[in-house]
Amino acid sequence: MSRSRAKPRFEFVDVSLRDAHQCLWATRMTTAMMTPILGAIDRVGYAVINILGGAVFDVCVRYLQENPYERVGLLGRAPRAANGYREYGENSLEDLRFIHKAQALGLSLRDIHEVMEIAAGGRAPCEHVRSALNSRLQEVERRLRELRSLRATLRQALARVDQAPRREAGCRCPVIEAPS
Repeated sequence: MSRSRAKPRFEFVDVSLRDAHQCLWATRMTTAMMTPILGAIDRVGYAVINILGGAVFDVCVRYLQENPYERVGLLGRAPRAANGYREYGENSLEDLRFIHKAQALGLSLRDIHEVMEIAAGGRAPCEHVRSALNSRLQEVERRLRELRSLRATLRQALARVDQAPRREAGCRCPVIEAPS
């Protein structure tokens, strides 16, 4: 029995739109300006285009008059009052609290979006949350191992500096120059 193999799908994760020209997409284009070309970008094969970097959050609010959480689909679009301010309801406030608590646990906006989508679809997202938290915990434990190793290395280097003979001004430190 022969099994047909699906062609592998190649996906692109492009950060040039984020990194090139100081985030022109993220900092100068509103969501409404981007939306018409999203289908074409999808057909080309882009899996991810980052339009919300850390510095962009302030730009979205200040210059584009967009809520960054609305932009990435975490909050629904709120209507504007006569004064131009958005009027968020109690559900949006609950969503915002949830987002901030999830971020405090180290979940990414993508993880949070997936959790909210699962819940909105009427399913319990707990297994997804468990998986995301487990991944985050593994990442933190790896980083702690790296930091403990760095701490030991720094202690050894400090001990060598304390024991090294004093050199004349203008020379570089032999502790740093010494082979590892």
